[in-house]
Order: sequence, then C-alpha cells, then structure tokens
Amino acid sequence: MSKWAKEAFERLKTHEGQHHDENQNRALERQQILANAPVIWERVVNQLKNEVSDFDTMRLSYLTIDDQTHDSNPHITVSTPHRHLRLNFQQAVPRITYRVWESQPLRPSGIEIAKGELTFEVKGQEVLLYQVTTGRAVASPHIIENLLGYLL
Repeated sequence: MSKWAKEAFERLKTHEGQHHDENQNRALERQQILANAPVIWERVVNQLKNEVSDFDTMRLSYLTIDDQTHDSNPHITVSTPHRHLRLNFQQAVPRITYRVWESQPLRPSGIEIAKGELTFEVKGQEVLLYQVTTGRAVASPHIIENLLGYLL
C-alpha cells in the first residue's frame, strides 16, 4: 500500500471517528436537556408565582395569573389591568417563548411591547436557560424580574 493511501485512510478514519463522537455528544446533550427542561420550566413558573404573590401582599389583586401550565400547551399569563405577560413552554423543542402586550380596545391582539425566546443548553454537567437575543445564560429569578418589569 502506498504511503499516501495509508495516510489518507488514517485521516479519514480519524475524521469519521471524531464526527461520530460529536454526534454522540449532541445526542447525549439533547437527552440531558429534554430531561431537565421541564424541571427548569417549573422553577420559572414557581418564581413567577412567588413574585406575583409577594406583590399581591402590597397591592391586592393588581396582578392576576392565568395558570395553564398543566395543559397540553403549557403556558402562564400574568396581567395587570392594561398589560399582559405570557410564557409558553414548548417541551418538544424545548424552549420558552414570551410575549408582553398592552390591551387596546380597537386591536384584539393588543400592542406588542416585547417578545423573545429562552432556550436550554448544556454547560459542563448543568442545563442552563439562555436568552436567545443575548446568547447569555440567565437565572430564572433575573429573567422573571426583567419580564415582570414590562408590566409596570
């Protein structure tokens, strides 16, 4: 066998092995994300409920919650008399989308204030929530505080 053929075969074997390992790692990360995303979603929902509950002790019934987190299309909406924040959890992707809008009598869908997406990624051995617009990891308390800030 020629030197070139032997070296080319070894390079190809190495490349294919690396490609296989990368695919395996991606599959393992996806499984880790799919297993942890519902847990993180529950943390986000609980943080949101806690913040609304804390606010409710100071201003009774100003913020209302429509909790549909156990539906086939899990979502939760927090509303003031004029603004609304809705979080949707899409487990198959998985991701959390959010939309903030202001009610308007002549516009059934309201006026959009903000919208965005949060995704899940593996960092080390931990699954973290990432804000798509910034590409940075975000802790659920921080993202909830920021999103609730749109309501007031």
